[in-house]
Amino acid sequence: MIFHVGHLLWLLHNGISDREVLQAAADLIHDEMSLDTVRLKENRNLSYMMEYLSGVLGAAGLEGDFALWERFVSSFGDDAVAGYFRHRMHELVY
Repeated sequence: MIFHVGHLLWLLHNGISDREVLQAAADLIHDEMSLDTVRLKENRNLSYMMEYLSGVLGAAGLEGDFALWERFVSSFGDDAVAGYFRHRMHELVY
């Protein structure tokens, strides 16, 4: 499942900037491809996906669209989201 979500994010990163398409992808990931499972919580690939998602939304000019962020990341799990932002804050400090 991680491979498929990562591939979908890669496809989006290659030029998709339409909010409706991104919303449909977020809905697909949330409804059909959720990664928030016990066996995946320790998987580092989720952190990489958070970074990639940031790039997708940034390239689309939608990095401030918090509803879209929330829809995407709700399927990644709390640990992946918290780890990503903890790492980003650490980068800002140092």
